[in-house]
Amino acid sequence: MPQYFHERDLPHYNPNDAPYFVTFSLFGHYERELKLVKEGKMKFADYDRLLDNSARGPHHLKRADCAAIVQEKLNWLAEEVMTMHAFTIMSNHVHLPAALKPDQDLGELLRVVKGTTARECNRLLGLTGNTFWQSERYDRVLRWREHRVTFEYIMNNPVKAGIVKHWREHPWTYVNEKLHFVP
Repeated sequence: MPQYFHERDLPHYNPNDAPYFVTFSLFGHYERELKLVKEGKMKFADYDRLLDNSARGPHHLKRADCAAIVQEKLNWLAEEVMTMHAFTIMSNHVHLPAALKPDQDLGELLRVVKGTTARECNRLLGLTGNTFWQSERYDRVLRWREHRVTFEYIMNNPVKAGIVKHWREHPWTYVNEKLHFVP
């Protein structure tokens, strides 16, 4: 049975009857600022801007082979496990909105994704240890009126970051077009 509320360094409320907006990043990227966002002392948009423009910390997901590993695991989630609305993989973080099935636990699913991708990417990069992904994540339940805005935010993150001119040009963006009409 899933646990709907738990705390690590930050509190997480994880009901199964609502979609989530989730962001997780590579280790070494703004852990203190993420805590400020969760405490309501910093806006998420400001945190995301830091991630998009970061010169510090690793950017392993700029490498196509590492991004492809993460994309493959997120595609597996989308096809086999949960209702994935979209995702985008940036150089140092991932955004996704998704809905869980009644018996699923968001934390457990992300542990599987982060654990398997960390092992595979670390092998490619010649790294050891458990420091590929930051342990904490940003997650929040989406209200119905926020769906479209969040979806567009995720699709356009590579555009906003200056990586591409149109979101469809970014090879690491997925959109579930069965759920969303997209231009």
